[in-house]
Amino acid sequence: MERLPTELVIHILSYASNKQLKIIGFLSSEYRSLVIPLLFRHICPWSLPARTRDIDGLITCLQNNIRLSSAVRVLDAQHVIGSQHPVEELRRIMEVTTRWEELVLHMDDPRPLAVLDDNTKFQLRRLQCILCHWSTGIRFYHLLLDILPTCTNLVEIWVPGMKEEMIKAMDPAGLATATWVNRLQKYRGLPYPLNYLHNSTPLYHLTCTTGIPSPLLQRLGGRVGQQLLYLHSPLCETGIRLIGNTYLPPSLIPSLFPNLRHVAWFWIMSQPGSIPGDLVRFLLVSASLLITNIQDLLHAKSSGDEATMDTNGILLDAIQRLHFLRQVCFISHHASDVLAKPALKFVGDMQKMSPPSLQAICLWAPNSKLWSYTFKKNGVGSTSDGTQKLWVCETNVPVPSFCH
Repeated sequence: MERLPTELVIHILSYASNKQLKIIGFLSSEYRSLVIPLLFRHICPWSLPARTRDIDGLITCLQNNIRLSSAVRVLDAQHVIGSQHPVEELRRIMEVTTRWEELVLHMDDPRPLAVLDDNTKFQLRRLQCILCHWSTGIRFYHLLLDILPTCTNLVEIWVPGMKEEMIKAMDPAGLATATWVNRLQKYRGLPYPLNYLHNSTPLYHLTCTTGIPSPLLQRLGGRVGQQLLYLHSPLCETGIRLIGNTYLPPSLIPSLFPNLRHVAWFWIMSQPGSIPGDLVRFLLVSASLLITNIQDLLHAKSSGDEATMDTNGILLDAIQRLHFLRQVCFISHHASDVLAKPALKFVGDMQKMSPPSLQAICLWAPNSKLWSYTFKKNGVGSTSDGTQKLWVCETNVPVPSFCH
C-alpha cells in the first residue's frame, strides 16, 4: 500500500473498526499518523463508569497533543447524564478541541444545552439527539426549540420524538421553525417542520420518523425535489391497513424526486386472510389495493395473478425511472430466516429490470429476529444470452438507520 495516495489509504482505513485501527496503529509507526485522526474523530468521554472516568486526564492529554485535539470533530455527550458537572466538563473539552463541529446529546438531560453560548452556537454544524423509548425529553425539547434559530451554522440535525403539538405551542406562526429548518442540508425528525421549507433551502437528505402526508410530499417535490438525493419515510399504519393520505403512489415519486440515490417508501404487508407463505400476495397485493384506491383504477382487480402483475409493473416502472437510484429498501413482515421462492422471484424481476445505477436491494423484517436480506451487485458474468449482472445475497446485514 506504500504506493497508494495518502487520501486513498485514509479512505480505506475509514471503513475499519476502532479495534482494527488500534491494532494498525500499534503495529505500524508509518500508519499511526493516519490512524490517530480516525480514532479521535468521535470521542465519548463519559461512556466509562464513573469510578474509572478521568475527564481531567483526557483534557490534559488533549492539551499536550495538538494532533489529538485537532482531530476531534464529534463530542458525544449522550452519557453525560451520570456526571455531576456536565456543563463545566463539556465546556473545558470544547475549549481544547477547537475544531469540533458536532454534538451528540441525550434528551433526558437538558443540562448540557447550557454550554451553547454565542461561540459554541456559531461552531455547531451537526446536532444529534438521543431519546430512550421510555422517556419524553419535554424539558430538553423546550430549551432546544429556543436555541435552534440562533445556531446560524447548523446544517444537520437529528431530533427523534419531537411532537408536532409542542412546536405549534411554542411557535404558532412558524417563524422560528422556518429560520432553522431552511438552513439544513440533512434532516431527520418528524415531518411537521418541513411545511416551512422555502425553495432556496439546501436540503438534500431527508429522513422522517413518521409518515409524510401525501400533500406535503408533493409540495416538497416542488421545493427540493430536484436536489433531494435521500428520501426515507415510513408509511403510517392503523391496525393492518395503511392510511391512504400518507401514501404517495410509486408512480409519482420519479417525477417529483428524479435524482434520488437512496429511497425507502414501500411498506410491504400481508393482507387480511392471506395464506402464510403466499409471499407474492404477501409482498404485492396491499400496494396494489392502495394504488388502486388512490389512482381510482377501477378496472384493476384486488387479488389473483393479474393484480400481482399490475402491482409488479407499477413498482418496477417507478424504480426504472429513478435513473440515479443506488439502493432501495423494502420493509417486509416475514418471520422466517428462509426467503421463499415467490419473494426471490420478485427480487429477481427487480434485478433484471432495475436501472444500471442500482447497487443494492434490501428486504428487511422488523419482527423479532430482525432477518434482513441484502442483494448486492457483484460484477458481470457470461451466459448463453450474453452478459448478465451477477448479484450476491448477504443475510442479517445491519439494516439502514432509516428503517428504525
